[in-house]
Amino acid sequence: MKVVAYQDVQGILLDDPGMSGVSLRVVAGPQDGCNNFVMRVFQIAPGGYTTRHAHPHEHEVFFFEGSGEVLNEDRWMPVECGSVAAINGGVEHQIKAGEQGLKFICVVPVLRESKVSDRSPNPSGG
Repeated sequence: MKVVAYQDVQGILLDDPGMSGVSLRVVAGPQDGCNNFVMRVFQIAPGGYTTRHAHPHEHEVFFFEGSGEVLNEDRWMPVECGSVAAINGGVEHQIKAGEQGLKFICVVPVLRESKVSDRSPNPSGG
């Protein structure tokens, strides 16, 4: 078992031409013996956004700070602290932060296509 404050896990600033102001922390994953799912905490700076994309796997998102919008195919949906998004596989999506920024937990399967590594850069943080 691993118990850690998410803030103690080193964040990674994602550098991709299709996104802006996005960082992530892999707080639980294969490095912790989690063989089925990866839990990641994302932080998006005010006005920032993730890439607009689709992939075969589903993922579940819990927003715990700030506000913004989630694109579901061609429709933008508002999100705020306490909102949940269940994003099915194959659905084009994107997440944008509002004026205060946005923080969320994203759970994905271990076995999936992804450009984002599930390895934390912080040895003590998992």
